[in-house]
Amino acid sequence: MKKILNSGPVGWALGAAAVMAALSAGAAPVRVKIDSGSIIGAGGAGQAVFKGVPYAAAPVGALRWMPPQKPARRSSKRAAA
Repeated sequence: MKKILNSGPVGWALGAAAVMAALSAGAAPVRVKIDSGSIIGAGGAGQAVFKGVPYAAAPVGALRWMPPQKPARRSSKRAAA
């Protein structure tokens, strides 16, 4: 079983499924401040999960085929659970 858990995408998927199962039962909100603003994730059982957090600006228009740029700063809290 150890070989399967350490085998790239399969191991990652199984690990992610285990974390999500643990968090889905009574997950508490977790607030974190990052460079682009504040995000709210879910936490519980010693784990925290943040989904859909942009790490770069969308590569559209003049940003197409350019190196990643910082995401736009937000004044509101972003739900990431």
